[in-house]
Amino acid sequence: MKSILLVLMFFCGMLGFSQSAEITIDAIVDNDTLIFFGSNNSNFVQDITIEITEAENLEGFMLPLTVRVNPNSTAIFHKLAVKGEYTYDFTYVNQFPMEKLIQPDYEVSDVKINDGIVIFDKTNCGRCQKVKAYFSENNIPFQSLNITDFPMHRKLMWDLLQLNGFTGNNIKTPVMLVNGEISHSHENLMGFVQSLH
Repeated sequence: MKSILLVLMFFCGMLGFSQSAEITIDAIVDNDTLIFFGSNNSNFVQDITIEITEAENLEGFMLPLTVRVNPNSTAIFHKLAVKGEYTYDFTYVNQFPMEKLIQPDYEVSDVKINDGIVIFDKTNCGRCQKVKAYFSENNIPFQSLNITDFPMHRKLMWDLLQLNGFTGNNIKTPVMLVNGEISHSHENLMGFVQSLH
């Protein structure tokens, strides 16, 4: 049995609109996976943030995740593995209208954020290439998310940094997650990398 607590917080947008946006959140179970969808039924681009709370018998990335959803569109937010009888609550926040539309609708839901090594890397980043080459040569499994070509990867990286208290706007790549713990701007990059095995 699942329980759902909806906490709705609506903020006025940059143009001073005061009406509520038409946002719906749905969750379905498919092959032992609980999938959260956010639908934007308005005529504005919406930034929707969903946070899973008080989850039992669910595994996966549950930190607040913000996705920019086009008008009259639906996006997947979270995919959680179901481990038996489960319960959860969630909250969501939306802000409207947005100044511009960001494409593409690229999903990162197949990446296990809390397990193993995830590398946020840039195209033509020598430090990133060196780290990935080291992991490959030493048979260390990792997942790579390119932030140059995929805006959703970049947004996820910055959201995770902010959730972990980073308040600046400059970092050295690669940014890495090791079993869900974020790390960045390494002075001794290869020393850090070599310490992971």
